[in-house]
Amino acid sequence: MSDSLAEHYFRHSYSVLVASLCRQFGTDHLELIEDAVQSALLEAMQRWRKGAPDKPTAWLKRVARNRMLDHFRHQQVIHQAEPDLHLQYPETDAPPETLIDERGLSDEVLRLMFVVCHPALGRRAQIMLALKHLCGFSNDEIARGLLMSREAIKKQLQRAAKQLRELQAGFDLPAEEELSERIAMVHRVLYMVFSEGYSSASAEQVIREDVCAEAARMTHLLATHPLGTRDTRALLALMMLHAARLPARVDMHGNTILLAEQDRTLWDKDVIREAASWLQASYPDSDPAGAVGRYQLEALIAFLHCKAARFEETPWAAIVQCYDALIRGHNSLVYRVNRAIAIALHHGTDDALRELDEITQDHPLYPSLACARAWLLERAGRQSEALTICEDLLKSTLAPHEQRLIEQHCQRLRHC
Repeated sequence: MSDSLAEHYFRHSYSVLVASLCRQFGTDHLELIEDAVQSALLEAMQRWRKGAPDKPTAWLKRVARNRMLDHFRHQQVIHQAEPDLHLQYPETDAPPETLIDERGLSDEVLRLMFVVCHPALGRRAQIMLALKHLCGFSNDEIARGLLMSREAIKKQLQRAAKQLRELQAGFDLPAEEELSERIAMVHRVLYMVFSEGYSSASAEQVIREDVCAEAARMTHLLATHPLGTRDTRALLALMMLHAARLPARVDMHGNTILLAEQDRTLWDKDVIREAASWLQASYPDSDPAGAVGRYQLEALIAFLHCKAARFEETPWAAIVQCYDALIRGHNSLVYRVNRAIAIALHHGTDDALRELDEITQDHPLYPSLACARAWLLERAGRQSEALTICEDLLKSTLAPHEQRLIEQHCQRLRHC
C-alpha cells in the first residue's frame, strides 16, 4: 500500500484513535497518546505497502495501544497503573466496547471534545488542545487558524497541556448543567476544524474533505442528540452549505477557483436543500425573526450565495445587512473584510476601499485583507497598486495553494 493511502487511513481515524486511548489511559497522557498514534502511522506506512489489513482502524488502535503499554512497562510502573487504567483488553482486532452513559453520549470523539473544553481552561487553550490532540493539526495549521505565530502556539500548547494535567480531567462527562455550558465552546472548536479542512494550511491541498467530513459528522452527532441546541443545527447547516460547493472550488490542477468563477452546476443541490432544513430548524418556533446568533447569520449568508443562479444575481444588500448584524455581536476582522467586499459589489468600490483603508491601519499584515484590497483596486482600475500589494504578499509565508493563486493574480495584473 502507498504512503498516501496509509496516511488517508490515519487522518480519517486520528480522532477515533486518540479518543479511544484517552478512554483507556486517561486524558493526562494526551501527549504520550499522540506519540503512540503517530508511531502507529509510521508502522502502518512501512507494513501496508503490500496491502492494508481487513480492519485498518482496529489494527492502528491495537498498535497504538501496544506502544502505550510498552512505555509503561519500560518505566516499570505498568504493574501499579494497570488496575486503575483498565488495561485488561483481549488481543483482538475488535474495537473496545463503546462507552455509553445515561445521557446516551456514546461517541468517544465527541466525549473527548467536551473533556478538552473544560471550563477552567481559557477559550484559546481549549481550541488549541482540541485541534492539536483531537484532530492532529500541526502548529503551523493552528497558528494560521488563530492568526498567531508558530512559536506562540507552541508555548501556549505546552502551557495548556500542563494545565489540563493539573486539572486531572477524567473521561467521564460532568454534570448535565455544566455540560450544557461547554456546548458553545464545542461549537467554536468544530467550526475551527471544518474551516481548516475547507481552506487547508498544509501541503499542496486547498481542501481536505476528510477533515470537513469529520467536523460535520461530529456536529451532526451533537445536532441529533438531546444536548444539541439551535446553534448546533445552524452550525451544521453552515457546514453543509459550504460542503455543497466543494466540488466547484478547485480545478483539475488543484488550484483555487474563486466564487465568481465557479461552475454552479457542480454545487450539490440536495445538500443545499437539506442544509436549508437544518437552518430553518435552528430558528426559535415562537419568534423566527428573533434570537438569531452568529451561526444562523453565517449560514444565511451561505444560503443566499447558494440560492443565486449566477454570481451577478447574488443579493448583496441582504448580505451586507447580515454582516452588519454579525459585526454588532462579533467585531471580527474577517467579518469586516467580507462586509467591505459585499459593499463593493452592492454600492461600488469607493466605499469599500475606504472601509478597508480604515481596517488596514490596525492590521497591515493580514493576508486576506491585502488580497481584498488588491481585488478592489483592480476593479477600480488601479492595477499598478493592486500588483504592488500582490508582489508584497508573495514575500510572506503562505500555503502553497495561496501562493499559486496570488501568482496567477500577479500574472493577470501584469498583462492588463
